[in-house]
Amino acid sequence: MVTIKDIAREAGVSQGTVSNVLNGKGNISVEKIKLVQSTANRLGYMINLKARNLRKGYSKTLALLLPNIKNKLYNDFYLSFMKMADRNGYTVDLYLSDDLEINELAQLESLRSEMVSGVATFSSCKSDANLYTKLGFSTFNTLFVERKLEEGTNHIGFDYHKAGTDIAKEIKKSLRAGQTIAFISESTTLSHQKLFKQGFNSQIKDDENFITFIETDINLCQNQIFNLLSSKDPYDYFICSNPEFAEQLAIIKNAFYRDVYCKRAEMTFSISPLLSMPKSECINYQMNYRLMGKQAAEFLIANIDKKQNDYTCTLENDGIRTWKPSRTGGKDTADALTILTLDSPVARNIEQLARYYTLETGIKIKIALATFDNIYETLSNLKAKSYYDIIRLDATWMPYFASKIFVPLEEIDTELGMELKTFISGLSPYYTSVDDVVYAFPGIPSTQMLFYRKDIFEDPIYQRMYKERMKKDLVPPRTFDEFNKIAQFFTKKYNPDSPIQYGATLTLGNCDVAGTEFLTRFFSYQPSLFKEDDTLDLQGPHAIKSLQDVIALREFSAPTFNMWWRDTATAFAQGNIAMTILYTNYAAELVKASSRVSSVVGYAPVPGGRPLLGGSSLGINRYSKNQQMSLDFIRWLTKDEVATALMKLGGVSAKAATYENYEIIDQYPWLPSSIEAFPSYANRRSPKTNPAEFDERLFIQRIGNAVLNVYNDILGPEQALEEVVASYR
Repeated sequence: MVTIKDIAREAGVSQGTVSNVLNGKGNISVEKIKLVQSTANRLGYMINLKARNLRKGYSKTLALLLPNIKNKLYNDFYLSFMKMADRNGYTVDLYLSDDLEINELAQLESLRSEMVSGVATFSSCKSDANLYTKLGFSTFNTLFVERKLEEGTNHIGFDYHKAGTDIAKEIKKSLRAGQTIAFISESTTLSHQKLFKQGFNSQIKDDENFITFIETDINLCQNQIFNLLSSKDPYDYFICSNPEFAEQLAIIKNAFYRDVYCKRAEMTFSISPLLSMPKSECINYQMNYRLMGKQAAEFLIANIDKKQNDYTCTLENDGIRTWKPSRTGGKDTADALTILTLDSPVARNIEQLARYYTLETGIKIKIALATFDNIYETLSNLKAKSYYDIIRLDATWMPYFASKIFVPLEEIDTELGMELKTFISGLSPYYTSVDDVVYAFPGIPSTQMLFYRKDIFEDPIYQRMYKERMKKDLVPPRTFDEFNKIAQFFTKKYNPDSPIQYGATLTLGNCDVAGTEFLTRFFSYQPSLFKEDDTLDLQGPHAIKSLQDVIALREFSAPTFNMWWRDTATAFAQGNIAMTILYTNYAAELVKASSRVSSVVGYAPVPGGRPLLGGSSLGINRYSKNQQMSLDFIRWLTKDEVATALMKLGGVSAKAATYENYEIIDQYPWLPSSIEAFPSYANRRSPKTNPAEFDERLFIQRIGNAVLNVYNDILGPEQALEEVVASYR
């Protein structure tokens, strides 16, 4: 086995130098880092983790004991548990018991020698409530999940008694005398299954013998369900305590009993993980197992130092969630609604999801796709036209257009207050209101974030190289001076050792986006474009510096700049750029299958900490003849369930609840950080007096024109900005 001593001898350096390089410590030169790394690779050196753990007395490893990973509940828990561990520098060792106590005991015997930092267990133990304590596992670093064994130990789970109660109450709404129920669960010796059955029985008694109880497991459920369906008259209701049982039930019914059950209106209820898309096979009672996995890992990691015992966390059940539209009716009788929207992936996803709405209501949803310029021209000349019922409006245009084109929503429905509280904090009034009048629901709220190549930022060679050249640590930039220095460092023209071609991106394809590049930098220096007397403040040192910051990137970005933010995201995803600033509604491009950086994307606040907001609002054309129907559709589109699906498909949700769906957060991990920008947003882009008379879009175009004139060496910064000020006057 190759040792540190072997590497030191071969490389001609001290053992201390080798140790520091391999452990990422010490003040080592770039040349020695390269030398030690290449020597270690050539000799085939492998870090002996067990020896390292013995020296430390513990390992950065968490153990997870699951019954199996076939069950979607356990699989969801595992994925989130592993992701959270990984983000904190921990690995996860997975053990599977197959829900057999003898297997669990064998796994625990093996686990005792591993010196893990914490254990999360879905215990199958039924005979000995103190098994873990007797085997020497500390109560503070053991977390019982879902199934509670020992008193005085740490536990996390859901309220299964409430789940049973809720499902029973739902059944009672349609239950008639003489109808039959099949209740399929795991063994009720498991605490959560016992509570589930007790909750159900608290509402529906089995003393009339119309309930058949079956206790089974993943391995035997097919046989048990087959026997259940063939043993007597058809059942009216099925209750399944996990999704695998429900799936097997559907398979067997469809394969062997179609002639019986296709003619019946029987109902199946099942415990389910949190779903991003609707499932029609049964009514799903949902629980957020991904959230539980995240919180379990967080607790074990934090408890290494806290050493807490008797911790109990009962997470809230999500319950029965539905995509069903709620129609208030009214006088509207049209069979179609038309939505005017910017052509984008989100718009096309809305078009596809709206098929569900049409199937449920019979109302066809027509999506009218248009360019940025087309929409602006249409809205500027809308007059009394009712071609469009719903308009998806760029949120930055709200002050200028809202009162001109939208009907105040309280004229349609006065009960809007509670609904607006379900959105992310800070979206109102920016996405909803002008002068305290509510004109719209938030559609796709978006904020800027910095995205960077985490792999090269964290590479010891480039960290040391940057330190030697810039006398600073290589970390995500906090100012645009730092941003430009890092961009220069990673541009191969200025640093032949750079692993990539360019340091940053520029989006200058038209005056709108060019103006935004300027504003991103301007607001990093000061929070308002206007002085207190509404005088435009574009001739001071901050304005000049902001323009210079943009133009400096001409040397550190591709010569063919990007036309729109989607182009910028696609360019960064190709893997040849160190950093980019994007609106979050375009960031899904970074983790698509075609992306070359999907596993190495880092994210941070924009330099200066004052990002621009973007995205859209959903309002109703004041001339529409279908205003109540339009509001019904907007309400459906912004339901938690539908908003979650749009988010899953690459959009951004306005609903607060969707940010606890860790199936999506694990896919787009920057989203929880992105919503922190909304409550603190304070950038002032329009004058205080008469905002409805200030055409912000036209103004931003003038700024963008100034940027392009300087970029192309037509005007100097001072002259270009003077033209903007003169235009404003």
